[in-house]
Amino acid sequence: MPGLGRSLSISAAAIWLIASAAQAADALSDDADPAARYGACMELARKNPEAGFESALAWRDMGGGLSAEHCAATALNANGQHAVAARRFEDIAQRIKKESQFKAAILGHAAQAWLLAGDPDRTIAVLDAAIALDPLSAGFLVDRAEAHAARKDYKSARIDLDVAVHRDPYDVDALVFRASTRRYLEDMAGAREDVDRALDLDPGNPDALLERGILKRLTGDNNGARQDWAAVVTTAPEASAATAAQRNLELLDVRQDPK
Repeated sequence: MPGLGRSLSISAAAIWLIASAAQAADALSDDADPAARYGACMELARKNPEAGFESALAWRDMGGGLSAEHCAATALNANGQHAVAARRFEDIAQRIKKESQFKAAILGHAAQAWLLAGDPDRTIAVLDAAIALDPLSAGFLVDRAEAHAARKDYKSARIDLDVAVHRDPYDVDALVFRASTRRYLEDMAGAREDVDRALDLDPGNPDALLERGILKRLTGDNNGARQDWAAVVTTAPEASAATAAQRNLELLDVRQDPK
């Protein structure tokens, strides 16, 4: 299934946080461009989380405000300290006094971290709050669906995905995710409809090809499944779907069900 992080855009939150940093910067800060500092901090946080965390703390002490704290939380999350990062993201969201969509975006980051920490219940609670602040966001519904799926509550996941796809029928990730959910609910026809739609929109999408291969295998089309999985391994070898496709090709050779 597509990962939860796929819909948690930082763009809206970043705009507010950068503005906050610019307003909060005191005489000790020599940043001519807080937006550039924020971008550099976030890039370092993802590439080298430990160095990014130290840089964010130094920036915070120089008046970087919530932008610096957001960068620090991002570094912690990238370094595998998901629960700690989630709490920091929640604290940042609570300190934002206006602009509900920005608060919701930060809560979305907290939800991502909670799911990575293996706590789908907390993920759902945080996303409930984010959706209350930004009820038109289809992305939060997809994220909450993934948390439901982590609890093996595929019916609730399907409900969220139905609404998300209705709001954005061109969201390939949501279509593939709903296809997977429908498969778990034994709605093979509906699952195939979703994955075919996804591949119409993005013919080379590795997650969609992986899912279509699974559906073909489960309905007895072993040759078709092999073709789809081989295409994933060949055309997108670095994608996470390629690992699953390779495993399923090996399972196919020993006649086991795909994963």
